[in-house]
Amino acid sequence: MHRRTHIIWNCNIILAMFTETAVVYNMDAYLASMPLWFQQKEQLSSLGMVMGVVILATMFGGFAAGSLLDRFGTRMVQGVSLVVMLFAGMATPFAQSWMEMMVLQSVRDFTCAVGIVACGMRVRAILPSDHLEQLRGLGQLNIWSYAASALFAWIGPVLLVHSLGWWRWLGPIITILGLLEVVLNKYDYRPEKENQSAGVWDWDIFKLVTPVLGISIAYGVVTTYL
Repeated sequence: MHRRTHIIWNCNIILAMFTETAVVYNMDAYLASMPLWFQQKEQLSSLGMVMGVVILATMFGGFAAGSLLDRFGTRMVQGVSLVVMLFAGMATPFAQSWMEMMVLQSVRDFTCAVGIVACGMRVRAILPSDHLEQLRGLGQLNIWSYAASALFAWIGPVLLVHSLGWWRWLGPIITILGLLEVVLNKYDYRPEKENQSAGVWDWDIFKLVTPVLGISIAYGVVTTYL
């Protein structure tokens, strides 16, 4: 039992979850900071509409991820997603209008959703092949996803209020580290296309990415209606 626990948390799993943490920061820290950004820019009247668009972008990203992974594999999809997050993260602090922020945040959250699903596929392939061990491993990783998402949802506004410099650069720095891990790690995974069923949603992967996507969407809904 102890031996299998160590297998679940091997080096490849830790690296993959580090990359997912970079994605989670991009999604939750910036999303949670948006109300304060809109307040500082005196554009709170547009916040509800912007959050609604961002929520839709997140959902579309999650559903589009399957076809992208089938076609290009996890390594390329994760790499491109992190590059988009990097540029969006560098551009976001310089946005001056609600329209600019809506576009940047929507693009970021779309790619974040794709990147999180890619992380889920990657981790699923690394986990032990035994079904019960996979379920146990996914459960442990779900706890990490919940904790990271909740932490960054709290850190985002704190950084923006106390240090615009940290809010501006911490996201890109973390994203670069995640991108470096994906570049150096040559492991790639393409979902098996059984019965020509490319793009079919894998519900076990959905279980892994649900915590982060769920918290982000719930936070956006609450913010929109408050």
